[in-house]
Amino acid sequence: PGIMASDPKVIPSATTIPYLSYRAARDMAEFGAKVLYPPTVAPAQKAGIPICILNTYDPEAQGSFILDNPPHRASGLLGLTSLKAEALAKVADGVEKPALTPAEGEVALGLIGTGEEDGAAVEERMVRALAKAGIKVRGTARTACNVFALVAAEDKRDAMLAIHRLFFESKPVRTINVFLAGYGAVGQAFIEMIRTSG
Repeated sequence: PGIMASDPKVIPSATTIPYLSYRAARDMAEFGAKVLYPPTVAPAQKAGIPICILNTYDPEAQGSFILDNPPHRASGLLGLTSLKAEALAKVADGVEKPALTPAEGEVALGLIGTGEEDGAAVEERMVRALAKAGIKVRGTARTACNVFALVAAEDKRDAMLAIHRLFFESKPVRTINVFLAGYGAVGQAFIEMIRTSG
């Protein structure tokens, strides 16, 4: 259903981004969104051709429109991406790359924006959210429109959930205490449901 604000396999509550600029769409694709092949954006942009991404199985559903001047958004942040260390080095020329050198076993998480947000403030909030979730940030960087953080690959899912919750969800987080008597099949299934729900 268009370009999602995050990987729906990791963030089930991710929503479709209705409008993006050519630059933001290319950044989303280059830094990890799989729905769009990055080299397809430049020719369409050069010719001034809008791109519409729809769901093949549900063409009536809302999709994403990639335009030269998309409508203004309430937030300057569009989406959250993730990219393995080795893929970051392969980002195409012409795309502003973050000044990060990830090591083996690290992933770069990127908050893709329009450039309207205060990058330093976004970076600070992101680092605080990751620390609160118990995730060690191994490095950060900013470009003109995007903010990136390096985390261990095994922390990717929890880090994405923490960042997405902070910047893209409006429901409050509540803590409840649960006592589980027994860890049989039902108890194991319950724990797995909690773990995967974010």
